[in-house]
Amino acid sequence: MAAKSLNTAIEAPETSDQAIAVPLVKLFRSPLNVRKQLDTDLTELCASILAHGVLQNLIVTAEVKRGRRTGRYGVVAGGRRLEALRRLVEEKRIGSDTPVRCIEVDDARALEISIAENSARLSLSPADEVGAYKALSDSGKSVAEIAAAFGISTVLVAGGLLIVLLTLAVLLVPEVRQLRRRTPQSGLTSEAQAAAAPAGAGAIAPTAEPG
Repeated sequence: MAAKSLNTAIEAPETSDQAIAVPLVKLFRSPLNVRKQLDTDLTELCASILAHGVLQNLIVTAEVKRGRRTGRYGVVAGGRRLEALRRLVEEKRIGSDTPVRCIEVDDARALEISIAENSARLSLSPADEVGAYKALSDSGKSVAEIAAAFGISTVLVAGGLLIVLLTLAVLLVPEVRQLRRRTPQSGLTSEAQAAAAPAGAGAIAPTAEPG
């Protein structure tokens, strides 16, 4: 079946962001996309794209290496659409150079946009949602700002961040134990060695006096 061009798209709301058309082969999933677990059943989405085109623009950021644009774009929102398009390429139903309507945003907005779109669509898995809390927290957002982005209470966000900290702590336990085993005893101070030694190990046993 001959490859066909997909030019049908619903315009995104007017913003200062730039609308561009990117060849499919130049698109990749961005690590900023908060949805890590994708639905494997893309049959209906593939059929919709073939019938109507991509009905909503993908949100992308430009890939930059050594201060220069590479011409590739990371998809921060629209991962399922990207995977469906790739599947259609594999099935030879569209070409890899098919132009895809995208909205380019800067990295500062990319994470929040990814969260907003993914939360409004299929619910994020608990792991992805908590991971998004941490990513926003690492970027400098407060618990209140994260809660507002998800439309949930600050208690839920704080609880999610606590889970992340506890998980990291549990993962670090084996490493700490290994480090302690590798640390030479001779490297301790005399006070520390005395504290670590078994009780009575440093004492001289009394000599029995002849009767």
